[in-house]
Amino acid sequence: MNNPFSKRDSTRSERSSFLQKSHRRGWVGVLILMLVSTSLISENAALQVSLLTLPQHAAFDGTVYPVQQVPEWKTLGKDNDEVLFGELSSGDLLPAPVYDPERLKIAADSLQWGDPEDDEIRQMKLTYSVAYAGSYEGDGAEGEGSHPAVDIRAPEGTPVYAIANGVVDRVSYGDSGFGNLIVLQHDDFPSPDNPSVHETIYSDYAHLSQIKVQEGQVVRKGEKIGEVGATGTATTNHLHFQMDNAQAPWHPYWPFNSSEANEVGGFFEAINVGLGQSNLYAYTINPLEYVQTYLNMEGVVVETTPEDPAIEVVNETTEIEEEPSVEPQLSPSSNESGLPFDAIDSNHQAVMLPDSRQMVRISLLQSDGRNAVTPSYNGSIVVKSSDLTVLSVFPYELPAFKFSSGPTEIEFEALKEGRSEITFSFLGKEYARYEVVVSSDPAAFVVSSDDSTSPEAFVDLDEEYPYYNAITLLKERGILQGYPDGTVQPGRVVSRVEALKLILEVSSETLISGSTVVFPDTDPAQWYSSYVATAQSKGVVQGYPDGLFRPAQEVNRVEFTKMLLKGLGIDVDPVVLENPYEDVSYLDWYAPYANFIKQSNLSPWIENLQPSEPMTRGEVAEMIYRVLVVQEKSLAAYDSQVAL
Repeated sequence: MNNPFSKRDSTRSERSSFLQKSHRRGWVGVLILMLVSTSLISENAALQVSLLTLPQHAAFDGTVYPVQQVPEWKTLGKDNDEVLFGELSSGDLLPAPVYDPERLKIAADSLQWGDPEDDEIRQMKLTYSVAYAGSYEGDGAEGEGSHPAVDIRAPEGTPVYAIANGVVDRVSYGDSGFGNLIVLQHDDFPSPDNPSVHETIYSDYAHLSQIKVQEGQVVRKGEKIGEVGATGTATTNHLHFQMDNAQAPWHPYWPFNSSEANEVGGFFEAINVGLGQSNLYAYTINPLEYVQTYLNMEGVVVETTPEDPAIEVVNETTEIEEEPSVEPQLSPSSNESGLPFDAIDSNHQAVMLPDSRQMVRISLLQSDGRNAVTPSYNGSIVVKSSDLTVLSVFPYELPAFKFSSGPTEIEFEALKEGRSEITFSFLGKEYARYEVVVSSDPAAFVVSSDDSTSPEAFVDLDEEYPYYNAITLLKERGILQGYPDGTVQPGRVVSRVEALKLILEVSSETLISGSTVVFPDTDPAQWYSSYVATAQSKGVVQGYPDGLFRPAQEVNRVEFTKMLLKGLGIDVDPVVLENPYEDVSYLDWYAPYANFIKQSNLSPWIENLQPSEPMTRGEVAEMIYRVLVVQEKSLAAYDSQVAL
């Protein structure tokens, strides 16, 4: 038997069919996520902290509709999921209808076909599929439920416009919940009820297919900020358009929590019976009523500049569900000495490529070094980037409920080359500070092998660390290097190109020119191009189904395992008859690789592989080390009693 380690080479039914399929299925996930997220909610307005000092926007000069044009539904002959906005001609489109609550509540089965007035009502009802404070039952009347927005039905790609001058307060991306979301802040705007009284309000735009703005960006009335889609848990294309007042504890606001919903039979029942309707009226604004009250269509509708391209959102192997940004249930009064944590730790990547992102795990540590679970504290931990033009963070407020199951995650987005200091503070006290460098220079990712960064000098590496031997050996062989500050950062996550570099250096593979790399999101001039080109030519990587490679994306456990085994020319039996791990089915595409590392003891993980978990530098070093031990000692499986 060959050693695998040897190297080788119209009616109510019409309305239901058109409109309600998304709200009886798609909103299930949305509301579950919201209800779970808001189960501990209460608000102390004095403790609301904003990381960003938002720039000033132009003075209020009226409003426009968020969606300007929709298909003429009765003549389209297709559902809105069967056509793209760009496929429609001007003759297929009508101006967005006036939102009229009185006409909206007219029963659909009472409308006559061919009657001009009834056709207008039908067009409005088919466009505004769920009313403000509406329910998922009935004929779309306001006040029948506790839905805090108006859902505007439109094909994918339909332009979405800023209803008024404002500043982008929040941009988030997700494949669950609200999906791709924009929140605009509007300062010194007229009150919904009294134009002589001015206040701050927020407009929310959810389920977008594309986003064309960034946090902190000033936008003008009528500026295109995104496009209609069905991201998140929505199953049909529509815009969830909502407006909140400044008293709302988070944006977009939701009017009830899970325990309250369970008492009436579930979230659908909660919406349909109007649970939390008083909260809805207290913290949200009838969005289209506000727009129509101050409507001013004289403003020019403008597109974003070509230099501000749409940010495409692609589902990755690792799926992160996004929760609405909410504040925690207020706990009994606590002070600094009574806090449930003593330190804040993160597994951040210290150097990032421009135009890349990383998910950073944030842990609250107790005095004994253990993670704080279900901590209770008032307010939020504030995460701040010193230079938002270089690096943005989201979310930037971490209330207690985020840590209900242990560590939570935030996202870093590298925007351009430079440096930014990240700080974590709570009630004015700083708990952590570190610098993140954004650079395309390979020298920023590694340092030279000199005595100052020898394994013994790593200030963050103790001999008791489980992967100490692995890191030490890889350092001695010049494969793994430290950082200029004397650290090796074994808990930092590793990107896909960093993983490839380590694997190919272990294999001693001759690198080919980076000019042959074919992935459209890789740059032949970058330091990693030769590694990517070589790996692709050897069949180590093929990229994602959309043709991209995503060099800066963190590599997860199954991706790294496949790269490692293929990169080192290790044969893997494709036949798997039993589940190799409790969380890996023998039918999974990666089961052969998972089974091999389990049987060969190359894996540091015993019962659960957690396939989507990102790899840390320490874990990468350990797996490479185990392969080297097996190969160089001619073993069938790794033995911890055998060392190099």
